[in-house]
Amino acid sequence: MQKVLTAEQMREVDRLTTERYGIPSLLLMENAAHAVARVITEKLGGSVKGKSILILCGKGNNGGDGAALARILAMQGAFIDVLLFGKIKDTKGDALINFGVLRSENFEYDDVYSSNFGELREIGSKEEWVTFYLQSGQDADVIVDAIYGTGLTRPLDIWLYNIVHDLNFTKEHAPKRLSVSVDIPTGLNADTGECLAEPFQADVTVTFTAPKPGNILPETASLNSELVVADIGSPTELIDAQPSHLYLAERDDI
Repeated sequence: MQKVLTAEQMREVDRLTTERYGIPSLLLMENAAHAVARVITEKLGGSVKGKSILILCGKGNNGGDGAALARILAMQGAFIDVLLFGKIKDTKGDALINFGVLRSENFEYDDVYSSNFGELREIGSKEEWVTFYLQSGQDADVIVDAIYGTGLTRPLDIWLYNIVHDLNFTKEHAPKRLSVSVDIPTGLNADTGECLAEPFQADVTVTFTAPKPGNILPETASLNSELVVADIGSPTELIDAQPSHLYLAERDDI
C-alpha cells in the first residue's frame, strides 16, 4: 500500500530530504521534471522528437517543474512553448532558477524570451492567451498543466478559469492530443479533492513521492485519469514517519 500525504506533509518530506540527507531541493525539482518527461515519452511511443509541446506554468514550484521539463524535452528534440501566467520577476527560489535557464540568451521581444530550449512567454490576461493560442497553441501534440499543483487553496482568477475551460472544450475536438497534469490537475484542492474551479482535463497525472488525497479520493480520482506516482529521491523513512492514516491499496495488496 502507498501512504497518502497532504500537501503540507509533502512539503515537510521535501524539507527534511534536504535538511537531513543533503539532497538539494533543486535536484528534487529536476528529478520531478525527468519523471514527467519519461511519462510523456512513453505515451508518445518512445520519443518526443519533432513533437510540439505546450507547457503551462504558474509562478510557484509547480511552474518550476514545468520550466525544467521544457529544457529536458527540448534537449530530446521536441518543439517547446512555455507560457508563464505571471512575470519571471515574481518567481523565486528553484522555480526562478529554471525560468532563468529558459531566458539565458537574453533575447526578448514583446514579453517573449527565445532560447535553444524554445520560447517562453509571460501571459497576464485572457486576451494575451487567446492571441497566442489562435496563432500556434492549437497545434500542440501535448499540453502540460504545471500551473498550481498542490498549491491551489482558493478559486482560480476568472481569466485563468476561462483558459482552463477553453482547453477542456477544445480537447473534445482534439482527441489525439495528450494532456498531462503535474502533481494534480489545476482546479482541484490537493487535500480534499474539492473542485475549486473547473479542473484541467488530464489524460494522465504525474504526482511525486506519494499520492495526495485529491489524487485518489473517490469523488475526484477520475478527474486525475491515469495516476503515476513517481519516486524523486525522498527517503522512504521520511514518508513512513508522516502521521497519515490514509493509504492507497494497490493491485498487489488485493
